[in-house]
Amino acid sequence: MIREYRQSDRESLMELWRLFDRVHIDAMPDKFREPSEEQRALRHDKYAAGPCAAPRPSHFMLVAEEGGAVNGFVCGAIRETPDVALLVNSVVIELHAVYVRNGWRKGRVSAELVRHALLIGKNNGAETAVCHIWNFNAAARRHVERLGFRGVSAKYEKSIT
Repeated sequence: MIREYRQSDRESLMELWRLFDRVHIDAMPDKFREPSEEQRALRHDKYAAGPCAAPRPSHFMLVAEEGGAVNGFVCGAIRETPDVALLVNSVVIELHAVYVRNGWRKGRVSAELVRHALLIGKNNGAETAVCHIWNFNAAARRHVERLGFRGVSAKYEKSIT
């Protein structure tokens, strides 16, 4: 079952954030570091603060629950594109993090989390959905492509030290 985050989910979500962080740190230790528990809580609280029922929530968090256990989450933001000369003005839903516990990944949990998040965006005026994926995560890239996302830009980086 996919549902909105509840305060009673906090302990489970903090564990999932630790697992999410570990995947990133292990894959790119030169880019990611272990956040303190306080930093992790601040990040979590930013997404957990805005109820989906607000006129247009700036942030949201949904969880996947089965048998009373929280096994995954999606969080992100709904925003207007920056008012710059080149970009067409629109409302965008950004998926900042999607994570499903090992053992639950072969089902449709992640797909359902994303679909429910997209519905929140659509119901709040979003015309486009954006999902940021690091290069190391080819499985996530394939997953969102199966859900209809397509690559439209790339970020390139070069060390100058």
